[in-house]
Amino acid sequence: MSDTLAHNQYPGITLQLPESRADTVSTPLHKQMVELSTEASLYPPGEIGVLEYTNQGFRRSVVGEVSMPGEHEEPVELAIVKLSSAFNNPSKYYLVGLGRDSEGRPQAREDRYWVPLEDNRPVTLGRDHSAVNGERLVGKPYGPHVSKRHATVTYSEGNIIIEDSSSNGSSFKGQQANKATAGMEHADDSYDYDSSHTMNANELARMKGLQTERNGFVNRPTIGRDTFPIEGHVDIRAWLAGGEAIEVDSTKNAEVYENLRQELYTALTAVIYEDQANGRVMSDDQKVVEAIYRTVEQGMTYDLGYANLVSDYYKNIGSEERIVPLAQYIQARKGVCRHMALTASWLGGEASRIGWAKGRFTTEVNQSTQGNGAHEWARYVGADGEVYIIDPAQRFRGKLIDTLDKAPEGHERWGYFRDKAERDEFRQRKLGARITSAAGYMQLPVPGRVIDTNNVPR
Repeated sequence: MSDTLAHNQYPGITLQLPESRADTVSTPLHKQMVELSTEASLYPPGEIGVLEYTNQGFRRSVVGEVSMPGEHEEPVELAIVKLSSAFNNPSKYYLVGLGRDSEGRPQAREDRYWVPLEDNRPVTLGRDHSAVNGERLVGKPYGPHVSKRHATVTYSEGNIIIEDSSSNGSSFKGQQANKATAGMEHADDSYDYDSSHTMNANELARMKGLQTERNGFVNRPTIGRDTFPIEGHVDIRAWLAGGEAIEVDSTKNAEVYENLRQELYTALTAVIYEDQANGRVMSDDQKVVEAIYRTVEQGMTYDLGYANLVSDYYKNIGSEERIVPLAQYIQARKGVCRHMALTASWLGGEASRIGWAKGRFTTEVNQSTQGNGAHEWARYVGADGEVYIIDPAQRFRGKLIDTLDKAPEGHERWGYFRDKAERDEFRQRKLGARITSAAGYMQLPVPGRVIDTNNVPR
């Protein structure tokens, strides 16, 4: 089945329910919250060793799961089980600890691991070593002894709210609810990146008399986030911050760029061969994106010292425009994110010129508003509208929609979306509903409970 979590609010999407636990999709949360529907069954309860009907005729169904990473062990996993009656009585919900049977399959444990979810009483899942018998009443939604690795589950107004408040994230499985949780529209869900570099750089260049509307920056057109192809242009976005202006002109350094073309051809040949040998079915766009990524990642080492050395040299010779050919970095096989991104975009332009790709390759820059500096990468929009990111500096390439997933441990992942509206649009495409930051969400009613996940079997 499709990995898309369907949502019946959108007419064009068909609600698909998995037939087994193995078919479900685990979606990361990081300081975010999500509302799960209690109407959509995630998978049959037999998948976790639970009978569908009780002796009293109540029916069980699994409507979701919560998973939290362990340090050197399997993650703590709990199923959310719904108990419904044929007589229209209110349904009941339980958090059920999942262990493993002798064959490694998920297995629900004894009744003492079935923790009831009471209306508007949050249950915080953590590692509370002071807990007694695995459960402890506290006066706040988060107990004073809960570690950073926890999430909170609340049954409220007929839906399940999962909130991640951990340092390393949690994940959930389940169908999204049909409406945003009450109060979520007031959450602090700002997008933490600013993309005004091109405008500011052009303005500064005009003030210094280095740029005109007709002739560009010292007789060269400048690169913006929609410039395609970038051949014959100059990138002054780093120049704005005191760095160099990077000229992309293959006519001045023909041999360097020809060698780069040959490396791309070799990489694409290898990608096509591997795709056939391994029985994969990559699209033409995916093959080209992978080949460009490999060419840059293997052909250019991240070296901030070298980039600073070159930039400082052009500062010291007193040239205010500080124009440096991109070919200098390509030939040295050294650079930082901006040189890698421009190289990838130029290769993309060549792939399009040759006919290998039908879309547009551009070069994007934005800056964290939290003071973590700026970053540059290549962006490819295929003829079908699919967006890909090529970021050799952070060793990432893939679809923009996949950047919504949590970054692998030990690796960074930048905010590649152009703005909050685009980010939210891709959230809807991937998840079928809204996930939002939990930072501004109203405090849930108290008292709550803390469940010591050390006592939940794994």
